[in-house]
Amino acid sequence: CTVTSPRDCYNMGGSFRGILSVCGACPTFPSTEITNFDFEFAEPFMATGRNSAFVRSPDLSGSATPGTFVDAMGAPYGGSTNDVFGVVDRTVGAIFADDTPPGVLPQDVFGIIPADVTGKFFGIADLFNNIEGGTGTGMASAEWTFDVSGFQNLAVTIDFAAMGNFENSNSTVSTPTGNVTSPRDAVDFTFSIDGGPFMPLFTSSVSSTNTPYYQVMNAGTRAQYDVGAALEDPIRLQAGGDSVNLTIRNEFLRMIKTGITGGSTLRIRLAAQGDGSQEVFGFDNIRVLGDPIVVVCPGNYDGNNSVDLLDLLAFNADWSGNLGTTVPAGTLGDYDNSGNVDLLDLLAFNGDWSSNLGQACP
Repeated sequence: CTVTSPRDCYNMGGSFRGILSVCGACPTFPSTEITNFDFEFAEPFMATGRNSAFVRSPDLSGSATPGTFVDAMGAPYGGSTNDVFGVVDRTVGAIFADDTPPGVLPQDVFGIIPADVTGKFFGIADLFNNIEGGTGTGMASAEWTFDVSGFQNLAVTIDFAAMGNFENSNSTVSTPTGNVTSPRDAVDFTFSIDGGPFMPLFTSSVSSTNTPYYQVMNAGTRAQYDVGAALEDPIRLQAGGDSVNLTIRNEFLRMIKTGITGGSTLRIRLAAQGDGSQEVFGFDNIRVLGDPIVVVCPGNYDGNNSVDLLDLLAFNADWSGNLGTTVPAGTLGDYDNSGNVDLLDLLAFNGDWSSNLGQACP
């Protein structure tokens, strides 16, 4: 395939192969972009075009100021400035912004959004603030609904970035009032067609490699925090039905899920959980692709874009000349695609032709 940028390099299964890897064969992409949910235009959300609905809970969009979560008495948590779940930009906090040169903070060693990127994205960080009871349970969800009528062979692409020392299992936190469970880190995307069961779209896991992984984007130095503690456990994503886990870096990389059947309505659901302000995850540009469904014009036997007497003459010639024979399905008078030219073909054609006589075909 022609690689126009590093993020466009995929393997056969539909997952990004990674920076500096050699591109193999690309998957077959659907021919048309049905819609692109760009978070730059998501606030306030208005149903437009093919983007039908967008909901999230809790909605922590905008700037994450103290009071994002509240305790059992309704008072704000004093340390909740990094609680994020929603549509934000790099000004939401230092944990998302990478301000190494050409930014304003050369010593910065953490972040996923460089200084020259000012657009909006969907950010996730520190969902657990429930030690005293109240909100901030560690769980959050979002859902998007798209109109995909008229298309088949769907695919979904999303751009992902992340940074942090993520956890693959729950942990117990001791508090003055007892122990509470801090949830593992997960960001799982599923999809549903026309109200059917939700199926895996992008499923997360944590790679416990114990190897420093991230690079500060602009400075090129190894990313560290907390007095040099290495960020060793990155989060990974796997496209549904694929065997490849892609390790998500601290710069946006695109993944694709192909092979989604068509329908009228596509719903994409996100289930997120986690704890820790220095474990950030972001995504942008939910693109839905598909192949247009070709509208067949019943009775237009000669393919001249209208149903007329010429269709009747052409069919009768083929049908009478091959009656009682076996032919390649759909040819030479086999109107019902059975492979046999018989009376059923005549009845099927006459029904379509008489019902649509005089109609123009799209």
